[in-house]
Amino acid sequence: MPTWNYVTVHCHGMMQAHHDADWIRQVVGELTDTHEQRIASDWKVSDAPAEFIEGQLKAIVGIEIIIDRIEGKAKLSQNRAAQDVDGVIASAPPALANAVRTAAGR
Repeated sequence: MPTWNYVTVHCHGMMQAHHDADWIRQVVGELTDTHEQRIASDWKVSDAPAEFIEGQLKAIVGIEIIIDRIEGKAKLSQNRAAQDVDGVIASAPPALANAVRTAAGR
């Protein structure tokens, strides 16, 4: 895969660590709901045994970033020959191929 194709985002802000079990339980539940939907599953954190959940929550430190600035950059073969762009689109993972295709106006 050519190294000249990338998308990056840098978030700047204040980080806050959370140790509160209720805060962590809520965030873990939201993350689980989001990612289980992607695989068409209706599994919930509450489906696991309570003692397992409590043990896992004790091992998690919640990290929150209060973002005050975001910088993004995309370098997607914009300066490459058409055949190079076509090659990237043909061989790249789908998300990258779509991003290159969009950047190339195809």
